[in-house]
Amino acid sequence: DEPIFLNPQTPGEGYPFDYLQESTLSIAHPLFVSHLSKDRAWAFVSDDAVWGWVKIEDIKFISDDEANAYQKSSFVTIKTDKMPVYDKAGNFLFYSRVGAILPVLAQDSKNYYGKIYVRNLLREFVLPKSVGALFPLKFNDSNLKTLISSLLTQPYGWGGVDKLRDCSLFTKDLLASFGVWLPRNSRAQANMGQKFDLKGLSNAAKTKEIKEKGVPYLTLVHLPGHIMLYAGYKGDDIYVVHDAWGLKTENNGRALIGATAITTLNIGQNRSDIQNANLLISKVDSINVIKPENFISDKARKISALERAYGVKVEENLVKFSDGTSLVYDDFKQKDDECSIGADIEDMNALDYAAFSPLSTALSDAGRCRNYEFLGKIYGSSESEVKANLVDVVWLKDSLALKLPFNSKNGAAAALQNVSNELNEMAKSDPALLEYLKDPGGTFKWRIIAGTNRLSPHSYGIAIDINVKKSHYWQWSNGYQNLIPEKIVRVFEKHKFIWGGRWKHFDTMHFEYRPEMFE
Repeated sequence: DEPIFLNPQTPGEGYPFDYLQESTLSIAHPLFVSHLSKDRAWAFVSDDAVWGWVKIEDIKFISDDEANAYQKSSFVTIKTDKMPVYDKAGNFLFYSRVGAILPVLAQDSKNYYGKIYVRNLLREFVLPKSVGALFPLKFNDSNLKTLISSLLTQPYGWGGVDKLRDCSLFTKDLLASFGVWLPRNSRAQANMGQKFDLKGLSNAAKTKEIKEKGVPYLTLVHLPGHIMLYAGYKGDDIYVVHDAWGLKTENNGRALIGATAITTLNIGQNRSDIQNANLLISKVDSINVIKPENFISDKARKISALERAYGVKVEENLVKFSDGTSLVYDDFKQKDDECSIGADIEDMNALDYAAFSPLSTALSDAGRCRNYEFLGKIYGSSESEVKANLVDVVWLKDSLALKLPFNSKNGAAAALQNVSNELNEMAKSDPALLEYLKDPGGTFKWRIIAGTNRLSPHSYGIAIDINVKKSHYWQWSNGYQNLIPEKIVRVFEKHKFIWGGRWKHFDTMHFEYRPEMFE
């Protein structure tokens, strides 16, 4: 496993050009294993783009069941590179790497929690939300700034030597965080999306084309052997973010950049030892704009969340159930935020729910749209069907010991029991919480929402109202008010209950099991 560094006086040889290394992988990266070396110390593997050898101690073979569970997981991606990640006891597990995605099991206001194989042992990790976020990241200025800032000035590493990055691994890892897949080498990356050929143009003409056709951070700029991410322009200067080794100088030397940097395409133009023909802009031969279909779109993410939350499959605009029946996913009708004209299934999680955010976060009606045919398929389509699915949840067994009927389907009752168990322990150290949890307003009741012709989620046995005396409701109150402690809201959200106190049409006693809003 020794590197091969050739003549350091020859450009493209010597450190960091290890000619035995093709790439580097993040922790938890899925691999296909073709075969082992004769001594079984190495495995010949393929990731999503490259074949190569890895040490056998660096991989973990998993069963088909584990692979299927992994594929269906929710994931987080990394926002900050090279941050230590620990378990709950504070033991070091691994370093974060931009471009990685990790399976996540739970979250709270500060952290994500999951399990991952580390040195062949399955370990629980705690990932701070300052380091990671749900995959895919939203493509916006804030996330771009966070990611790029994390990678700037990191040393150049050809082929991923020393777990560093070269030009194409930088672009691949950066855009992977947003759900954009790129191949591993610069030439292949230059053929993604919509390509514009710039060969034969003058530098001024190239600049004009890039300014007119380039989309900042969604356009790759290619020259032979190098790829860069277009960052915009100021005057006649085109700015790029790239992981570069250097520029060719007279006598076939190199003026080193040697790191991830933001430069112009004219960098080096004022140096006497760099000829105009060796400037980046002079060598650029194409740009390519990444198309929206290269993204894992927000709609695709929400479809995936619905599928995981309810065990359904969405295909050809149909939600398909295990019994062979189906319902229309999207009716393509414009709705208001509470779907007063009736919601399709797509509307149910169309708005983002602000889970684990401060209670002062701006209000929205995320979760108030419900498709009743869909809920009927999951929890029961009539009062009698729902009643047949109800089981008792013991509410705060050591203080209140109430039995509350809740729907057993799709994990709803189990989730409420988990909420109860946590609140039960919290109330022992903070008895004041009982004032909000005693005398609950109810769980199952087949009824219409007041002032509408729509069924209440209580009709399906998937909602609970806590103490009415401590609550506020939009039709009863003059402006938004709330008394419910944040720590109670946090526990419910941890177990995938949305809170009516986050709604514009607020209902602070109301908690509703809606797992698709947390995926």
